Amino acid sequence: VAVSNNLALLQSTIWLPWIFALMVLALRNHSKKALALLPLVFVLEILSGHPQPPLYIGMVLVAYLLFAPYWKFWKRAVVFFVPTIIALAMTAFLVFPFLQLSSRSTRVQMTLDEVINGSLHPALLTHWFFPNIFDNADLRIVWGPEWGKLKQTDGYITLVGIIAVLLFSLKGKKTYEEKVLVFSALFSIVFALGKYVPGMEGLYTKISFLRLVRNPSAMIIIWSFVGAAIVGKSLEWFSRQKRFLFWFIRCVWILSVVSGLLLLTRGWWFDAGWNMLDSFTRNALNTSAFHTLARDSIITYAILLSVFFTSLFSVFVMYLLSKKHVYWPLIFVLITL
Repeated sequence: VAVSNNLALLQSTIWLPWIFALMVLALRNHSKKALALLPLVFVLEILSGHPQPPLYIGMVLVAYLLFAPYWKFWKRAVVFFVPTIIALAMTAFLVFPFLQLSSRSTRVQMTLDEVINGSLHPALLTHWFFPNIFDNADLRIVWGPEWGKLKQTDGYITLVGIIAVLLFSLKGKKTYEEKVLVFSALFSIVFALGKYVPGMEGLYTKISFLRLVRNPSAMIIIWSFVGAAIVGKSLEWFSRQKRFLFWFIRCVWILSVVSGLLLLTRGWWFDAGWNMLDSFTRNALNTSAFHTLARDSIITYAILLSVFFTSLFSVFVMYLLSKKHVYWPLIFVLITL
């Protein structure tokens, strides 16, 4: 969900599902226990120590409360604001000194260029399907859009998981809560891409509030939260769509075979292919500050290896999903691998 070495971000992010679930139970199921627990979970969220996740879950809750088909609007507002006020009162010893100190920070008054430079590069969306496309942790090297940048928040929920979530979002019958989550996920992706989306830079210019996010790519936390929240329902729905399953099994199987063959024969074709490409680009690779034959060979190997194993495991998972009786524990073990 988040960068693993940022413990404050991880501590804050883990409370997002609890907050949303308790809000749903309080409104839809009229649960007094959930309503009583909301201030406590809000307090734990605030005490976790990172200001961005509370801002993001606040956006999702506002979208949920605006059109929720439960109770009148003023009652829904009370359910949200009363626990929030109680939580702020209980954490005032932390919140108010933080606001006072952060108001003097240079990071609060970031320029537009500083903010949008943290936009998520569109090429990094491939990480959601195949991890390690632009990095190799064993060799400690990165390339492409990862080169020279801090590691950004990721949205990987496995290849099968993301296929299931996307198909369920487009074609599945959804509850009101699931519709809000899907809308929030799409919203977060658009805003995370930032400057790479036409017109988004102008929006950041006119609405100064958006600059509070500081790093647009971190909005992917919402997508990660939503993906984790609905991936189970999506996989269950996907397992009943046999036509889709068999089509994806064939496509992903072809991908695993092709990537596997390229891995096995890399010693035969890579050197000649690299020299041919260098000649075609008028020695652009040879004169590059980054590209060398040895380094590009390592990069190509890492990419093919990631595609091969990810697609191979995905074929196994989708094959098990296509069975009449799905053994879910085995599915989740394979997905974890």
